[in-house]
Amino acid sequence: MVKAFTDLVDDREILAIHASRLTEREIENIRNFGLDATSGELVTKKLAQARDDNALTEDEYQHLLDVATSSLEPDEFRANQICLSIGEFDYDRDKSQLYHFWRTWGGEIINMNVREVELMKKLRSLGKSVNVKIHIPDFVEAGIAENVLLGSLKAFYGESELIGLHIPSSKTRNFRFVGIECITNSLE
Repeated sequence: MVKAFTDLVDDREILAIHASRLTEREIENIRNFGLDATSGELVTKKLAQARDDNALTEDEYQHLLDVATSSLEPDEFRANQICLSIGEFDYDRDKSQLYHFWRTWGGEIINMNVREVELMKKLRSLGKSVNVKIHIPDFVEAGIAENVLLGSLKAFYGESELIGLHIPSSKTRNFRFVGIECITNSLE
């Protein structure tokens, strides 16, 4: 079934998005250098930039760094991957499966273990909601053909609005950055 599906869509281009909340500096970095895979180095860089831009205090920086690096062990499923979505996206905050990513700065690695209400409010005030658009020229080579097929079937039967992909950074060498789309403040 996967072979028949990939033969059918082999010449099609796939446009995927990385839903996130980013600062202006992060947007500029992505425009200049592309999207980085999740790593301890990326997390440290994001937090240091936020601290250097006075968006985080030294104590907040250190706390978030401790929380994030403890969840980025080498065997953690998000490490060294880029997370993308394909599908029809609902921008309604009550319906969208991507709302969490647009709402809170730092990505899952930084904000998923934050329990302090005031710090979470601060993370939700940083940056702006965006979709980083990526062109995937060959999803078979990227190793995601089965995910795309399964997600397409789920979408067809109304079980999911999107296809979520965790792609190892080693498989993203042919991906092409397309642009960054800012999402309206109606998500706030």
